[in-house]
Formats: sequence, structure tokens, C-alpha cells
Amino acid sequence: EILKTKHGESQVGVGVHSSCQWRIELWVGQEGSWSIIIIDAQGNACMASNGEGWEINTPDPLNTVPEADQFESD
Repeated sequence: EILKTKHGESQVGVGVHSSCQWRIELWVGQEGSWSIIIIDAQGNACMASNGEGWEINTPDPLNTVPEADQFESD
């Protein structure tokens, strides 16, 4: 919820690690910020990494990510 309210990020991807069942979430903001969150089987969450300058390089067939042209590079 903090990623939404404080950083304007939305969850755009999720996956489950095959051997340990950790949930991996990718969050991206319209200004290009991004965060990767790992959640273990007990529900404990940890920010694995974050940064700026996220760009969409491929079409989004499910229309779940803001348009790539909304992210401007310097």
C-alpha cells in the first residue's frame, strides 16, 4: 500500500519462485520508478530492489502498464 500512496506505483507483474514458493512482485510508477518486493510463504515482505528510469520495451497485451511514452528519459 505504501508503494501506491507514497510513490504512485502500481503492481504490474507477479510470479512465484519454483523452489521456495516466494512471491515476487514488480511495481512501477508512471514517472519511471520501480520496486521489486519478495514475500515469503509466511507473508513477510522485503523490498529486494528499487530504482528509477523504468521503460516499457514491449507491447503490453493485457494493458496493465502505463504507456511507454509516459516515461521520459533524461
